Amino acid sequence: MKFKRNFLLVLFTGIGLMASAQTFSSVNLCRSNYTLGIHSVNIFVNDNIISLSLDGEILDPYLEGKSFEYYTNFDGAEKNGKLKSIDNITFDYYDRFSSNEIQGKIKSINGLSIEYYDRFGDASASGKIKSLGSTSISYYDRFVSNEKAGKVKSIDGMSADYFDRFDKSELIGNIKSLAGITFSYYDRFDSEDKMGQLKSVQGSDDRIIISVY
Repeated sequence: MKFKRNFLLVLFTGIGLMASAQTFSSVNLCRSNYTLGIHSVNIFVNDNIISLSLDGEILDPYLEGKSFEYYTNFDGAEKNGKLKSIDNITFDYYDRFSSNEIQGKIKSINGLSIEYYDRFGDASASGKIKSLGSTSISYYDRFVSNEKAGKVKSIDGMSADYFDRFDKSELIGNIKSLAGITFSYYDRFDSEDKMGQLKSVQGSDDRIIISVY
């Protein structure tokens, strides 16, 4: 367990990064809309970590001491103003010739291809990352339950499950398990100010990072 300042607690359930030029590294779990779930993925690129939201947005890429370059309007409206490179790390994006759901989304990072679900799949996954190179991501569809629809079902072979309507109401939507790691939360039998918050994590996997604000 490690601590990071600015009131952010970061729980590394294991240690180590995958040593490769560019590859899937780990997933980030954090709270959103009062529930804990898979928020983003990390890619290990040339000794740097690049984080992407499940919708393909680059998150906080501003690494100290790095040189940044951006696309201009000569590169097309879908790329204009977007990050083109960080030193020797290059970024490409889907252009106007791609389907509407993925235009402007990140297409590759240093040659690592990124694909998305489109309108021909389930609507709850449309526009979300489908694969990062050889790493695939699947999502629960609307036929499972409303509480799980659109949430990550599996990533890099790690299966995810969530609390739903058959569980206590204050737990609904929170991640229940991921890759054999189980999560428990404070409930109605605990103090009201803690209800629904993460209580404990059982298990370890170096592909999972948990952030608790």
